[in-house]
Amino acid sequence: MLARNKLKYIQLPFEITSIFSELNFIKGYECSDDNSLIVWFFDEEVGRQKEVEFSLTEHRILSREDRIQHFPVSQELLLPDQGVRVAKDCRLELGTDVRYETYEVFSILSGERVLMCEQVYYSSFMFDVADIVRTELQKQSFPLIYQSWSEKEKIDYWVLSLYRLRHRTGEAGASEDDVFGLGLIHDMRSLEQGVDNLLPFIIQGLSMMESRDINELIQSFNSRTGMSIKI
Repeated sequence: MLARNKLKYIQLPFEITSIFSELNFIKGYECSDDNSLIVWFFDEEVGRQKEVEFSLTEHRILSREDRIQHFPVSQELLLPDQGVRVAKDCRLELGTDVRYETYEVFSILSGERVLMCEQVYYSSFMFDVADIVRTELQKQSFPLIYQSWSEKEKIDYWVLSLYRLRHRTGEAGASEDDVFGLGLIHDMRSLEQGVDNLLPFIIQGLSMMESRDINELIQSFNSRTGMSIKI
């Protein structure tokens, strides 16, 4: 895992601060691996974030064409423990110029492509390719694993998943009940078509795990999702 040093607005060179105000500054990193500074700011003209790269070697902001030209040569990595080989490359997102490191994953046995994944290159931490690919392969195979579970195992899975999601939401300063919504129901149904029949047991298990009144939790769930589950 590669960590990057964060920068404050006051630490940025004039060439960068001259194109946007501190109010529009989002974040910045010092990237020793590329000998450059990377800055994200809110671009008022397009209404979204923008990524700029300042070369410490050339003392200037690099154009999109410059950045693409400086991309490293594509690499191929073997991950025999996962049975795949990975073609590692880079791309700049259209409109934002955010750099991504991309991974095209192929089966070693069949040669067929099994998935595509990526990560933002200039973020607080760069994760190892093997870790990212392993996680994505697990996600890909999870629906098959899930379908092999008993009803109780499925209920326990959803109870724990909702508990963790609600806990993260609460830590972020929002109401834990905000996770209840149509988006959540859509995601649950995409994995489990019969999840509506499991929901009473899931909410009951969640109330026990959180030591929360079951009727209060059901009322909150129904009001936010438009459903009418009952215990």
